[in-house]
Amino acid sequence: MEGGTCLDRTPAITSARRLRASRGQLTMNNIDPVINAALDGVGLSYAPKDLVRQHLESGRLQEVLADWAPTFQGYHLYYPSRRHRSPAFAAFVEAFRYRQS
Repeated sequence: MEGGTCLDRTPAITSARRLRASRGQLTMNNIDPVINAALDGVGLSYAPKDLVRQHLESGRLQEVLADWAPTFQGYHLYYPSRRHRSPAFAAFVEAFRYRQS
């Protein structure tokens, strides 16, 4: 398992316990039940490392397919450049703009 910033990888995780056999897939639209399902041994889950770090460190979950986990490439902001931007939005864009040191 690699170290680094909390958003450097999004690991596939599984319970350290034996997985239960199930048919089909389980789809959820909230990350908390996804993590709980992995903790309960339902199957593999895909979750941000910062949300499961404590479970990884305690051994309740283990990272699988680490070589296939994408690295965090940074944030992207898409907005219309030809419209008038409010001062607040311009300050937000400037605060989050990538700058080389």
